[in-house]
Amino acid sequence: MDKTILMRKTNKIFARMGFEDKVVTLEDANNNDVKITQDEVFLVGYEDEHGEECEEDGTYLDQHIDPNQIGMFDD
Repeated sequence: MDKTILMRKTNKIFARMGFEDKVVTLEDANNNDVKITQDEVFLVGYEDEHGEECEEDGTYLDQHIDPNQIGMFDD
């Protein structure tokens, strides 16, 4: 009996970026004249194209496998 566990993975991985709060004038905001530097950006995590969180390699989070059920449908 093959006990290989197949984890759900996505092929297309996106990085969710976050930005530090920045206060700008209302005029700059309305004119879309806001500059964000690399120092103000940080990596939040990874997700697929539908927004479901995953690891950097595409493996989805929170996949719990009951070891007693591995192979229960094998012929």
